[in-house]
Amino acid sequence: MTYTDPEIAHWGLTEAQATQQYGARVTVVEYDFARLDRARTEQQPGFVKLVALQGWFGSPLGLRVVGAQVVGPRAGELIQTLSLSPRLHIHPVRLALLPVSYPTFSEAVRQSYLGLLADNPAFGRRRPGRAAGQAQPSEHPRGAATATSS
Repeated sequence: MTYTDPEIAHWGLTEAQATQQYGARVTVVEYDFARLDRARTEQQPGFVKLVALQGWFGSPLGLRVVGAQVVGPRAGELIQTLSLSPRLHIHPVRLALLPVSYPTFSEAVRQSYLGLLADNPAFGRRRPGRAAGQAQPSEHPRGAATATSS
């Protein structure tokens, strides 16, 4: 946990570390606070990122969380719930179905866990893990020329 403004919290492996260690098995869910009613009401930016290993044959069976990051309000509180699954050996499905008060920042944790189970933009953006230095699809590839104005 880093006490900054906004707060930053991290647990477990980063996306790059997980991808280096587990390769194509890594799945990432990014949940932007712009979708969170409480954050919009308080005009607070931020996000939750869950790093997980895919289940067997793409099913939730064997799904395992290996890391999480939070940037935004209450990051230090949210990271604890994000790390419960692996630390207490609770399957992510159980945390996805955990009821949370509305509207709270805790809803971002629940939505992120739901994003591991359902590929639906309401639950965040799910995508394969990327290795360090690997460009995002919207980024220019390394070495590509970019336009400049004079």
